[in-house]
Amino acid sequence: MSNNIGVGGFYLPAVYQKEQKQVAACLDDGRIDYADLTKWSFPDEFMCFVLQSNLLQFVDRTYPNPRVKNEIPIWFLITCQFIMRIHQTGRYNNLRYLLNAGSILMRYGFNVGGSIAGFNGKNAKPRTTAVDADSVRKFFKDTKAAEIRDWYGEDLQSWFRIQKAFDHHGVFILDQTHLVVPDNPNYKDAVKMPVDEHGQLYKNLGSLTKEQRKALVYHPCYALSTLLNVGVDNELFHVADYEFGSGNEDELTQAKNMVPAFCRKFPGLMKLLILDRGYIELVPTKQNSINIDVFVKN
Repeated sequence: MSNNIGVGGFYLPAVYQKEQKQVAACLDDGRIDYADLTKWSFPDEFMCFVLQSNLLQFVDRTYPNPRVKNEIPIWFLITCQFIMRIHQTGRYNNLRYLLNAGSILMRYGFNVGGSIAGFNGKNAKPRTTAVDADSVRKFFKDTKAAEIRDWYGEDLQSWFRIQKAFDHHGVFILDQTHLVVPDNPNYKDAVKMPVDEHGQLYKNLGSLTKEQRKALVYHPCYALSTLLNVGVDNELFHVADYEFGSGNEDELTQAKNMVPAFCRKFPGLMKLLILDRGYIELVPTKQNSINIDVFVKN
């Protein structure tokens, strides 16, 4: 199979680079018949960076594909996620607008107009985008959560390590937060907890009276523990792994699943782990030793 063909026989996108000096020289020599001015936005710049890093090729090959037969390229579906996150939205319906915005994305074929036939000929009506938003939603809904987590923590982190994304100082922060969701039975395993609308646990719960406790608002939520690799020489950080569960899942339980597994997969990468008192029992044992320094923040 050719290097530029991905899963399902779909062609992977080509990478183009800015050559301003070359273009200016061609203009001076009269070697350009047509020119079109365009302005690159941040999504344009980001997608260009992703293409040049060959991340889409890696994701297309390794993502835990829930489909026996792919009607849409995996790299395109992942690109849709990139576009949504860049625009800070989790609503798939917004892809109707986002897939038609962006100069460089339009030229790469990520954002396409009504003349596109799409990736299959199943649409009865003319297309306005290359894919339907619901098709993207169902693809990621059908991917098993445990498989995504394992893929993110193993395959993708191995790729990041090859790209030297981890800071060489080896400083990591372990923290848990609560993700508040609407009070809807479709959110499986969401548990009502004494947190505000931003997911922060109410402080000093032990000192509250019974009447004060009854007045607290409980929100349905999930618990998310993240392992962050901190850039010492810059202000960047990298999400190296995560554990996700019901809102009442203890942070220590999530940490015991995540930290030893990460250290086994990437020995010597973690040198200093910073955590709060909720993880105070995270002490290495002879059966599962972790050769790192632990700093507990009050």
